[in-house]
Amino acid sequence: MVMKPDLNVKPVAKGNGVYLFLGIGRTDFELEIHINGYESEKVKVMFEKMDENIPIMEVYMLQKENSAKGGNILTLRGKLPGIQTIEAVSLTNVVCCYKEYDKVQNILKVFNQHSVEIKDVHYGIIDVNSMKYEHFEVKEELSTQEIRLKNKLEKEYTVNQPISRVIFGKANDDEYILTVTCSKHLNYLVRYVVNDSVHFKKIDFSNLNGQSL
Repeated sequence: MVMKPDLNVKPVAKGNGVYLFLGIGRTDFELEIHINGYESEKVKVMFEKMDENIPIMEVYMLQKENSAKGGNILTLRGKLPGIQTIEAVSLTNVVCCYKEYDKVQNILKVFNQHSVEIKDVHYGIIDVNSMKYEHFEVKEELSTQEIRLKNKLEKEYTVNQPISRVIFGKANDDEYILTVTCSKHLNYLVRYVVNDSVHFKKIDFSNLNGQSL
């Protein structure tokens, strides 16, 4: 259930996790989200941070552990003073690989041998030497081999650097949580921000005993 509780207004469900509010004006409000199999969320809708013509807000939900919705879930959680955000990319479940980048047209060309559809928005290019990744957003998929980006890439990369989908965790009140679905791909590169400083750490979700940020 997605709702605007103060006015008891519910959105129109458009499918694929898309909900549309109609006739609510442009006053900021708090949104409540309750979906079976996921942790409940409360988020602040702020119109000044969204596109003026098409105000869209993305909310990423955390699956509940051992929920019927997502199967077995593995969880990294802990406390870290000053933590602001946490996310990760898989080091083994790679979508495609870097080929070249056209800075002028902001087009990323990739090696996509299996013609995987780049249907998500958030991905990361992994620098395997430094074990860091750059988070980028997809504006449109021109083909299975070319992607137009929303933002410019900040760094240069060598050919065949892996590209994986970004998964989001949650961080607040000095606590963090990141969940992944149990599978054969359990090596992740976690990116987290503490007091505005960016950090990376490799995490093996198949053996979480004693592992923390």
